[in-house]
Amino acid sequence: MGVNIFITCVAVLLLILGIIYWARFWGHPKEVYNPIVSWTRAWIIFCVCFIISWATGTMNNILADPLVTPEQLENPKWIAWTAGCFVLIVVAYWVIWARWTPIFDRKRYLVPQVIFGLVWGTSIGQIFLVFWHFAGIFSFPIWGRWIVAYLLMSTHGLWMDLYWDVYVLPEHDTPWSLKWKVICSHIPNMLVCLTYLAIYDNQGIFIMLQALALTGAAVSMRVPPFWIKDYVHPPRTAPGLFGLPHAVGYVPEEK
Repeated sequence: MGVNIFITCVAVLLLILGIIYWARFWGHPKEVYNPIVSWTRAWIIFCVCFIISWATGTMNNILADPLVTPEQLENPKWIAWTAGCFVLIVVAYWVIWARWTPIFDRKRYLVPQVIFGLVWGTSIGQIFLVFWHFAGIFSFPIWGRWIVAYLLMSTHGLWMDLYWDVYVLPEHDTPWSLKWKVICSHIPNMLVCLTYLAIYDNQGIFIMLQALALTGAAVSMRVPPFWIKDYVHPPRTAPGLFGLPHAVGYVPEEK
């Protein structure tokens, strides 16, 4: 019952945001970064992710799955794996990712940035689990399920490149950092956390790991709150797949 009420509220929020976006922000140029437009787009996507999770049964599976079992708490290997995953996420996103992220003098607004990152990570984590559950409907051994899920999760990079980094986030990369963040942050995250999921099936902890990762990203890039009026550097784009704009990273103008 509680889940149904929650999803009803999410659906109502989605409807309201959709009407506002269509009436006020449709056609807003990507070359001009407007925080309230970006937040509206982001929360529409968040709502859609929650609804997809609920509609596929993934949300109910996550809620039914115990966060931790008593047997796991007594298992040194599980404790080591879990601790290792959290250390990896902290180093990969709160240290390395943050170090390689240009912020263009954007201010720190910790509370809205943490809220944005937590909802972002929870939403994307649930979509990853939708892929994981989809891969489980086939009669594959666990390593086959891992491969299918990893390939599906990898499409998230295309989504980031063609939409999220173009229409939602401010500029937070250079051509160099775009490449090395994938190698040093995103790929290790998926390799290790997906393996952890395959071995122990702690879906709630998997969600927590992705929320921790993207909260680190939101705080590090200093996502502008929706109410600010200051100039925000928009993402630099170039024609990509099918001629669609994609994020290419900031290149300083030559003097």
